[in-house]
Amino acid sequence: MSADFGWRRFNFFDKSVVQDPENPKEKFHGLKDVCVDCWCSGVGGDAVYLGEQRGGVFRLGRDLDENYWKAYQTSLTALHVADEFIFSIGEDEEEANSMLKVWKGGSFEKGVPVLCREIRINSIHPVSHSSVPACAVAVHSSLSAIAIGFVDGTVLLYQGHVLKDKAMTSRWQRIREPSPLDGAVTGIALAQLPGEKLVVFVITSKVVNSYVIENSSSDETEFMSMVTVYNVKGQYVGFSCSIPSLCR
Repeated sequence: MSADFGWRRFNFFDKSVVQDPENPKEKFHGLKDVCVDCWCSGVGGDAVYLGEQRGGVFRLGRDLDENYWKAYQTSLTALHVADEFIFSIGEDEEEANSMLKVWKGGSFEKGVPVLCREIRINSIHPVSHSSVPACAVAVHSSLSAIAIGFVDGTVLLYQGHVLKDKAMTSRWQRIREPSPLDGAVTGIALAQLPGEKLVVFVITSKVVNSYVIENSSSDETEFMSMVTVYNVKGQYVGFSCSIPSLCR
């Protein structure tokens, strides 16, 4: 059973085979054996960063030049680029003890980007949820806000300069409560609205939500519950689209 909602499909690029720069007659196989679990592109398209589950990051330049560094000792779950900085989420220990690390993408020491900042995420998460792993991160292009998502559906937001502020272990807002039935957070995006309002888009395996945050208040307001699709064993179960009074 299937349902057609009239959604349009957009092709944003044409698929083409990438040739080996050293041997143009052969396909590029530089990442053939790499198991990519997360990725992000650099500002301006100068490079793409590919993360593997075991904690490594591959930087693939515009000319297909490769660079590798071990970002975490145990695992890596998320990558994001804002300005010239790379933000990563991962584990340096076997137990759930997620770390946020900020790397300067344009500065390398012995082939590794300079580590600018690292924050142990359980220091910002409520004690009752300190053992819940983080799995997603997004940073506004102005570096004025950062959001972190967790496997239980929780999302935390910090507004302030993510590199200069010394108080990043406090002033976090929980804009989304744990929602295990919706699945883990798989994606986050941030956008500014006129009037100093910030929109946080949250994607899980079953739902897409967006939230409007007004800087004048610490209260969060659900802006729009856009789409909820439940899929069990490949069958369509339900659909909802609600627009609260804020959007009317």
